[in-house]
Amino acid sequence: MFLFLEPRPSLLSRWGRDRSGAVSMLMGFVIVVLIGVVGLSVDYGRAHASRTQLQSAVDAAALAGAIHPSSEIDDIKAAATRQFATNFPRSGVSLDVLFEGGAIRVTAGHTQQNAFLPLLGFNETPVEVTAVVPRVRGKAEVVLVLDYSDSMNDNNKYVRMRDAAKEMVDVISDNGRNDEVKFALVPFAAMVYADLPVGNVRDDINPAWSGTGCTQDRRHPFNTQTSAPAGANDSRWGETKGYYAGAHDPSHVECDLYAVNDLKVRPLTNGFGDVKDQLDRMLPAKLTHIALGAEFGMHVLDPGEPFTGAASFNDDDILKVMVLLTDGMQTATGWGPAGSESTDEAESNLLTICSSLKSKNVLVYTIGYDLTDTHTLDLLSNCATPGQFFRAEEAGNDLKNTFVAISKHIRSTMIRLTM
Repeated sequence: MFLFLEPRPSLLSRWGRDRSGAVSMLMGFVIVVLIGVVGLSVDYGRAHASRTQLQSAVDAAALAGAIHPSSEIDDIKAAATRQFATNFPRSGVSLDVLFEGGAIRVTAGHTQQNAFLPLLGFNETPVEVTAVVPRVRGKAEVVLVLDYSDSMNDNNKYVRMRDAAKEMVDVISDNGRNDEVKFALVPFAAMVYADLPVGNVRDDINPAWSGTGCTQDRRHPFNTQTSAPAGANDSRWGETKGYYAGAHDPSHVECDLYAVNDLKVRPLTNGFGDVKDQLDRMLPAKLTHIALGAEFGMHVLDPGEPFTGAASFNDDDILKVMVLLTDGMQTATGWGPAGSESTDEAESNLLTICSSLKSKNVLVYTIGYDLTDTHTLDLLSNCATPGQFFRAEEAGNDLKNTFVAISKHIRSTMIRLTM
């Protein structure tokens, strides 16, 4: 009898047939891959959501800077920064705001902490986005109708008016970068000094006016209308009254003072340096004819004669603006119906002119500067577009602050029209 014993497998052969170790390794590898896939999906989704939110915040910040009414770079950057913080109120975010090439460039970045990928050695995901928005320009035609009567000499009030007006030119024109903005000057006292087409001037002036000189208002109702002279002398300029006559009457010299003091109407122009240079040169003269200043302000904004440089009132892309400042009551007389003539008629004409401008969607701002006469303050308030009458004190920076507030409102309005 034979006893057969099965030989025991060698250690090597047993190891070759044992699958448990390979399965464990394979399972470990699969688990790592699954964790990586899930982690990548989850953490990528979180990073993508953060990027989307960050991009929206950056877009809003760049737009806020582009449309900000100030022309100061620091103000523009501050506006963009505030808007970004409102939409992305997180700490640890880098933000860079640049103004270059006429555009606002905003870049923001932060690190998104991962939830699963740290198992694979990736603790965080960097997120960075950028937005570039061109600086919104806007279009506007702005006439500054400024009181240069002799009371503006008191305490050098005209100097503060001059400086505030120059700053207004800078703010609205974006420091001269926006040539789609035009400015005009209408300095007024008892008269207005202007270049007018000879056909717009009365032919009964002695000596005959060659087109450059002083005038008061046309006869009523032409002094409240934009209609060009229609042939009759009553529809033309050039008439002055009494001692205002100046060069038209050799015994008086007031009109000569207007020329010497450079109190001349400057039609609409985007030559901002020329406008500011004239503001530097102008000096006050005599009495106050607020209605006459408004009358010429109206004509500067009108495309017809005598100035012809303005766009149509129907051009919805262009904001038309009149800024009217006076420090005193109406002291020069104006023509009313049936040949009547008085300061009351002049004030009535002023309100008619203002009403006509507002009906054409012209923004009318009025400023009572160092003015306490309640009747004139009410007159200016009624002349202005609702909410755009300002009373500026002589002391401190009140006039400057008034002009800055008006300037920012003008820029905001013209930008809204553009957008």
